[in-house]
Amino acid sequence: MALILDYGKKNIIDIYLRNEAQNANLYLGLFTSPSSENPATTLSNIVEPLGGGYARIPLAPGDWSNVNVTYAAQPQKSFPISGGSWEGVRGYFICDIVSGIGGTLIGLEFFSDGPYDITYPGGIHVTPKIEFY
Repeated sequence: MALILDYGKKNIIDIYLRNEAQNANLYLGLFTSPSSENPATTLSNIVEPLGGGYARIPLAPGDWSNVNVTYAAQPQKSFPISGGSWEGVRGYFICDIVSGIGGTLIGLEFFSDGPYDITYPGGIHVTPKIEFY
């Protein structure tokens, strides 16, 4: 499960305690770097797969299920590859921007049995989950 990172916690505080605007959507992406967990990771530290039709996937607010004080999940999402390969995919992340590094990295999770090399034809399926502590 993706852990909420420092900037993700700040984002939640800003929305609920400072009455700032809520994110219309969050986005799901894949990463090849970093290679280890760090609560201070930001989007500028994330390296995403290149080519092959890769794009972040929107996570609609109404799709979160099993929401409780420790856990929330989205339905499974698919990243199909349309040519080439994505090498060394280590995990997934959740952020508040459709592309680029100008947004907030909410959380990330490393695949327990990764990294994966994804080749055409193929893809990868991810069931995004967030864990709260």
